[in-house]
Amino acid sequence: MRIDELIAVGAAGAIIARAAEKAGLEKSVAVNSPQEAAELLEKNATAGDLILIKGSRAARMERVLEEFARRVEEVPS
Repeated sequence: MRIDELIAVGAAGAIIARAAEKAGLEKSVAVNSPQEAAELLEKNATAGDLILIKGSRAARMERVLEEFARRVEEVPS
């Protein structure tokens, strides 16, 4: 499986994003909040994309999914 884009959240996310860039990942960005991550997903995700949301329980990454789902549900068909 190939990674097309990384959206990393928080202070540790910035470190992860920089390391991913150094390792050759072309699209890597760090954001400050789950809301910012959801906004990027809303702008960049397309039908059929496989999205992995990964983080520690302390990071509460489920907030990214909740916010993304809320945004997608609000988009008129």
